[in-house]
Amino acid sequence: MPKTDEIDPKTLEGRKFRFLVGSAEEAARIIRERLGKTARVLSVKQVQGKGLSRFLSSPQLEVIVEVPKTEGNNATPEKSSQQKQTAQQPRKDVAREENSGKEKTSAQTNFQEHIGNTTEEFSGKQETGYDDMPKSDPLVYSRRPYTKSSGNTIDSILVKSGFSKEVLSKLKLSPNFPVLEQESLVAGLAEVSHWLQSSFKSVPQNPVTGKIVFLGASGTGKTTALCKYLANQVFIRQKRAQVLKIDNETPNSDDALRVFCDFLSVPFYRDPIESDRISAEDLLIVDSPGAPYNDEKEWLAVRERLDDLGIDTRVLVINASYDTDLIKDGYQLGKQMGITHVVFTHLDELRNYSKLWEFILNGHISPLFLTYGQNITSEYTESVLDFLINKTFPSIINT
Repeated sequence: MPKTDEIDPKTLEGRKFRFLVGSAEEAARIIRERLGKTARVLSVKQVQGKGLSRFLSSPQLEVIVEVPKTEGNNATPEKSSQQKQTAQQPRKDVAREENSGKEKTSAQTNFQEHIGNTTEEFSGKQETGYDDMPKSDPLVYSRRPYTKSSGNTIDSILVKSGFSKEVLSKLKLSPNFPVLEQESLVAGLAEVSHWLQSSFKSVPQNPVTGKIVFLGASGTGKTTALCKYLANQVFIRQKRAQVLKIDNETPNSDDALRVFCDFLSVPFYRDPIESDRISAEDLLIVDSPGAPYNDEKEWLAVRERLDDLGIDTRVLVINASYDTDLIKDGYQLGKQMGITHVVFTHLDELRNYSKLWEFILNGHISPLFLTYGQNITSEYTESVLDFLINKTFPSIINT
């Protein structure tokens, strides 16, 4: 965007502009040099970085500025603006500006005094009708390059962001790691993103058969995940399906699931059931009772029943917001249960996506899908790799 002395100021009048800056001083400079002295600040709020970007830079300020329309077309726009501003200002403000003798100090002081009020006033509102400052403008979008002078090495950034020691150990065995350490942080993290994608694609994925069971502890969202999968198979893939609910010593209520099956016109059965009543041609989806990971007796009984029914695809449902140790307990149980796939739920509540890579790259249990909400017909993705890459890495390095 050219400077204000190179364009007709009337083209800016009545328009709002939004831009991100690192400080109040930077905002005042942009307003002064790009939008002119008549521009007024409408909204200022702090914007935190997403993904790994929060470790690479300080929070930024999102600023929304309006260039008001001038009154009186006989005088030049600049002169009219100055006359209007002088007439409306208190005498002490005029004296302060005259004594300062510097436009830079005036603009900066005005912006800094305005921040406190505007942040509170607009914190619950969404300003609309603004234009983003052109991204080609070198003044607004000049980014200071990330450096390693502050100790932000690739390794330390990954540790701070929650990557496990297991994932970092595999990364360091990569032949490209010595070169990666010599890269800038942005280039290095982009290479880490590529390495994760390559590692994921190299892990063999277990096949999904026509008989599938969802297992998990209470509170993991197991039945909700089953309903999402069922809706996807029936609505999207146009498959014929049937649902079986098995019981052991733990009661397994079927009210919500039964209603959902009725809505989809899907046959619903409760165990015990004769195997010949189950159609061999239709997809069979089994819901199991929820039990704590340490209840070995309950899980053993479930496994024996699954073996009798010939259920080969066994999906462990895990709440992604659980701490890493509890997720590991679930994976340890999975070895005893013959788990083939995993579903992570509650990703809408997760703040640290980096911790999931240790489990996603597990060579024995394949990720089936991810869920990020309670809507039983949406908020579900089978694009596990793309979802995690986009959540883990900011767009500036995800190339």
